Amino acid sequence: MLLRAYEVYGGETPKNTAAPDYSDFDAVDDWARSSVATLSQWGVMNGSEEGSFSPQGLYTTEQCLVTFLRTDLTGRGGRSASYTYFVYQEGGIKSVDLGLHRIQSGLVETDTISDCFFDDTGRIFCCTITFLTDVVYSYPEQEEPVVSVKQGHYFTTTDTDPLACTHVWSPL
Repeated sequence: MLLRAYEVYGGETPKNTAAPDYSDFDAVDDWARSSVATLSQWGVMNGSEEGSFSPQGLYTTEQCLVTFLRTDLTGRGGRSASYTYFVYQEGGIKSVDLGLHRIQSGLVETDTISDCFFDDTGRIFCCTITFLTDVVYSYPEQEEPVVSVKQGHYFTTTDTDPLACTHVWSPL
């Protein structure tokens, strides 16, 4: 479903992606194999630490959010940390700007989003966003470039009601 959504929004998918090295890849249904291979190659889906994909296993809310965050639905390539979307089982969707991004390009391949989870109440969403390099911009009206995001780890906490986001930075 993620790859189909990506294609609907104009993203181009590669043809003939190599099968990932999951120990249970043969259990993936035929109709889903190429999508699983592509999303695995892009780092959207990584399987378990034991090397399996678990196609018949449960897909948790946290896994859903992580894969959604890793999938760029704009079709421009790359991944975006600018906006996160929360879709609720009882209906509705909310978006929040995490405030950490590269202007016009979201994240680049060296940036990562990890350790995503909701707290026990389901109201607080947490994740770690890591920038391996400073995000630097030059503006015509300023002599020196501006660092808009320092390299490091950003532990991000989002309160889904009222959609407030905070960051705690730590160096690499």
